[in-house]
Amino acid sequence: MHILIVDDHNIVREGIKGMLLKQPTIVTVDEVGSGEDALKFCKKSKPDIVLMDQNMDGINGIETTKRLKQYHPNIKIIVLTQHSDVLFANQFIQAGAKGFLTKGGSIDEIMMAIKKVISGSMYINPDVAQEMALSKFNGMDENPFEKLSPKELQLAQLILKGHKKQHIADMLCVSPKTIYTYKTRLFEKLQIETDVQLVHTALNHNFS
Repeated sequence: MHILIVDDHNIVREGIKGMLLKQPTIVTVDEVGSGEDALKFCKKSKPDIVLMDQNMDGINGIETTKRLKQYHPNIKIIVLTQHSDVLFANQFIQAGAKGFLTKGGSIDEIMMAIKKVISGSMYINPDVAQEMALSKFNGMDENPFEKLSPKELQLAQLILKGHKKQHIADMLCVSPKTIYTYKTRLFEKLQIETDVQLVHTALNHNFS
């Protein structure tokens, strides 16, 4: 079995790769550090499974997943992220991911997810799955961040981390004018006007 790890942290990639290579069914494990590199890699080679992170400079995990599924419909993607938020799980599933795991899980859970996804099923971390179910049937208020596109979600995350407009533009390989346009749209969707209001809204809806 051929696995591709997509994560911008070298230590994380090496750690996951080391664990996977100890598994008898894993033959090859490759790794890349960005969404852009994942797209390039999959043009030349077709891994059986892609383990995808969410937060990366440039194209984030959701957008990378969407593009990979567009260009390679049969590719199987499992999300492996530190975010356990239902919002991100839903966004990834809508983008075409077949699995959603948190980085706090074990190698046994990763292998279970790989086995299920390869067989054609879907695997979602039980805690996340329970939260998804509760959010649907508990009468919870709609999360305004669900209105945002993947790019707007990524921009919101970067603003919340304190990055300035020029730095964000450099990270996403776009112009500051484009960042201004994205920011205007996400503020309109969230019905806010300032970064401080963005922080308060994020705290109220457990968005990070």
